[in-house]
Amino acid sequence: MSHQITLSDLEKSLFPERYPFYDQHFQDDLNYLKQEGEYDQIARANIRFKIRLVNLCLKVQNEDLRQALNYLFNKQVECFYNWQQSYNWFELKSILAFFLLFLK
Repeated sequence: MSHQITLSDLEKSLFPERYPFYDQHFQDDLNYLKQEGEYDQIARANIRFKIRLVNLCLKVQNEDLRQALNYLFNKQVECFYNWQQSYNWFELKSILAFFLLFLK
């Protein structure tokens, strides 16, 4: 089990104000980490990646900036990715770069 990243679910965590009834957020990831046994390194890296993106995105408090950030994120996903396809963290480095550059 690699806990790959689906962008439609990631968007719900990045912009919780748009999805007020989505409260799953990181529950599956937390349940995975609570399991005993060996952890898959890719799964742990994917979880760390999601947490880092959410932390970066939630630093923006201004509502207008968050709307602009959501719009640009959606455009990037529509142009270069698929909303329902599963990805590993290293396939989404351009999204991380987007957040790092936008929020600096």
